[in-house]
Amino acid sequence: MKGTSLVIGANRLAALCAQLEHHVDRGSSRVVIAALAEAFDPELERVREALAIDRSAHESSKCTL
Repeated sequence: MKGTSLVIGANRLAALCAQLEHHVDRGSSRVVIAALAEAFDPELERVREALAIDRSAHESSKCTL
C-alpha cells in the first residue's frame, strides 16, 4: 500500500504505511502501533474522498460527441 500511495500522490498515507511497517518490523509496543493505526483510517478516508473528487472532475470534463 505504501508504494501505491506514493504513485497516486498520497504522501501522508505512504508515510503512515512506512511508519507502521517500521514499528511492526521492530516489534514496537502495541500502544505505538495502535496509535499509528488510528491515524491510518482517517487518512485513508481523506485519500478516498480526494480520489472521488478527482474522478468526478475527470468524468465531467470528458467531451461527448
